[in-house]
Amino acid sequence: MGELADRLRAALGDAYRLDRELGGGGMSRLFLATEASLDRRVVIKLLPPEFTSDVSAARFEQEIRLAAHLQHPHILPVLTAGAKDGLLYYVMPYVPGESLRHLAALTGDTTGAVKAYSHYLALRYDPEPSIKPEVDRIRAELARLVAERN
Repeated sequence: MGELADRLRAALGDAYRLDRELGGGGMSRLFLATEASLDRRVVIKLLPPEFTSDVSAARFEQEIRLAAHLQHPHILPVLTAGAKDGLLYYVMPYVPGESLRHLAALTGDTTGAVKAYSHYLALRYDPEPSIKPEVDRIRAELARLVAERN
């Protein structure tokens, strides 16, 4: 898996066994792992060291806080988060199946997912003041995307 996976293994110790890298995009990398204490599959989302500038780390930490506050049957919860040996990460359940990107490519329709997420954020989630500007930006972007698709 490479040097980054080796660093992550060392940082996590015996708590997780890394199985393979799932990929990534933007600023993060995803790893499939097994949580040793509960013998369950999880995904570890990691901010690679090359993206740990103050701005990138702050954005990733904001993403973690935002994701940790979302509670909905169709949104994966944050199980835990941490920073160790210069690696910033969070852990979420692994759900087997195709990605939303893959399904959207097959069907040509992501509008339903975007509408559902936008509706959830707009009507069900009242963010804490420290992340409200980012949530407002996400809401505006999702509304723009929905408007473009319709």
